[in-house]
Amino acid sequence: MRLRPSFQPRTMVLWVVMLLATCATVAAQTSIWHPVQVPFPQRAGNLLAAIDADSPTDVWAVGLSALHFDGNTWTPLAIRGTGVTLNGVTVISAADVWGAGEFQDQGGIVHPSLQHFDGTRWVSVASFDPGAGLSLSAIDAISSTDVWAAGWIVDVACDCIQDFVEHWNGSKWVALSVPFLSGSHFLQGIVARSSSDIWVVGYQSLNGELDGQAETMHWNGTAWSVVTVQSAPRSRFNAVAAFAANDVWAIGITNQTTLAQHWDGASWKTVSTPSTSDVNNNLFGMAGIASNNLWAVGQHYSDSASIKPLILHWDGTQWTLSNAPLVGKSDTLFDAVGFASGEVWLAGTWINNKLPIFKPLILFTNQGQ
Repeated sequence: MRLRPSFQPRTMVLWVVMLLATCATVAAQTSIWHPVQVPFPQRAGNLLAAIDADSPTDVWAVGLSALHFDGNTWTPLAIRGTGVTLNGVTVISAADVWGAGEFQDQGGIVHPSLQHFDGTRWVSVASFDPGAGLSLSAIDAISSTDVWAAGWIVDVACDCIQDFVEHWNGSKWVALSVPFLSGSHFLQGIVARSSSDIWVVGYQSLNGELDGQAETMHWNGTAWSVVTVQSAPRSRFNAVAAFAANDVWAIGITNQTTLAQHWDGASWKTVSTPSTSDVNNNLFGMAGIASNNLWAVGQHYSDSASIKPLILHWDGTQWTLSNAPLVGKSDTLFDAVGFASGEVWLAGTWINNKLPIFKPLILFTNQGQ
């Protein structure tokens, strides 16, 4: 602001107030998140779709390839197969990590990919595959002999897509029977608290579009059952976190804005979530650290050529926006993992205007309590 010679004391007071307000706004916009540079194939690039950890010094992020953090350095480790995308990862120990995803054959058929890291390298493990189309979206583990993966499968008989879940019993992956639902259905997230308390979340799609309804199913140790959610228009759930039998969260999208619902042991109820001023606000992943400390991540935009990362936090009382730094022109966060110590990692991708198109996006904070 340029001051005029006839500047009066009263005007000076107003100017100082405006300056302080501006400084307060800048301070409010200061982010606790810091971009972290990680290695990636210079020609192929890397999109990170999922992240998990068993400790702050054993963190894995996967997507078009895999990255490992040992507490000091991020190191790339090749996954198996050509054209494989790992959509989910679960870390049991430093020598026991599972990744789940998909690849396409030359005819365009989608096949599942299950890969295991044994402490030295990634190895492909045989999965149930009928050959008509099957993709794995998420994976979670209770132990080395109790691992669960969820996604979708093409049902030739009904000419539709159905929910799919399979289980690792320590020696092989076995497909499980899930309720048949008319129409097409996709599972996006899974959380396994115990062998008798597992949740999967996803959505119904009408005519191949996001115009159906968010859905959940629960495993009680014997069978899967569909659990009705609170109705939300054009909605889907993308991730789930569970802390107790009566404390479960699912997040996603409704009418292109943020959606969160909470299970209290009796029913799912929508909990108010903030959105930015942009037209589109979408949540894709979540870190469930504690019942009063959740981080949900995604994207927001009005112009698809300028996508910004979206970060929400639940403190036990309300969801609030957390300011996120912009690394590229189009940034999206897909997943999160964190610890009670306050260390939280977020993973996604940012789109480059030159090759490689996709670059890995990692944000970190040690103030995530």
